[in-house]
Amino acid sequence: MDKKSTIARNFSKVTIGFLLIGILPMFLIVCGVDFPVILFGKIINNNGGITSGNFPLVSYRLNSYVGIVAPLLSFIAFLTLYRALDLKHKFETNFKLYATFFQYALFVFVIYYLFYFCHLELTEANGLIRGLTNGILGLSLFYTIIVFPAMYFSLLIFFIFLNSIIKNNLS
Repeated sequence: MDKKSTIARNFSKVTIGFLLIGILPMFLIVCGVDFPVILFGKIINNNGGITSGNFPLVSYRLNSYVGIVAPLLSFIAFLTLYRALDLKHKFETNFKLYATFFQYALFVFVIYYLFYFCHLELTEANGLIRGLTNGILGLSLFYTIIVFPAMYFSLLIFFIFLNSIIKNNLS
């Protein structure tokens, strides 16, 4: 087995492993278990976040948990993987690399700004999201399938991109 396939397999295992580590406690939160992380929720929930008028306590807890744990786990996953990371696509110039990084950084900034500083009430949403969040199971699935992975992967990819820029400048 060559080194690249081993690195790719380990990358997938670590990335998905950290994602599952982050998602599994969310089902306990839905059942009413408190985690110490939720105590920091006032920092997030006073400014904005995703809430549900049907289940305000559960949405408050899930919002607090995701807002603190998703960025933390993505950073820990990056620290676990950073030695083996390298962009497969080689950029022709540094300008293209920086321009692509800036666009992605703006994308991540928008995702995190919307989560931390804008208030989204799910019961006022239209279509699928409103139907999905009418029940407690749907609300937990919304957080575990959409919100947590979006925040986790967006920041993890941001760290990988930043690592590639640093490696590119040092070599």
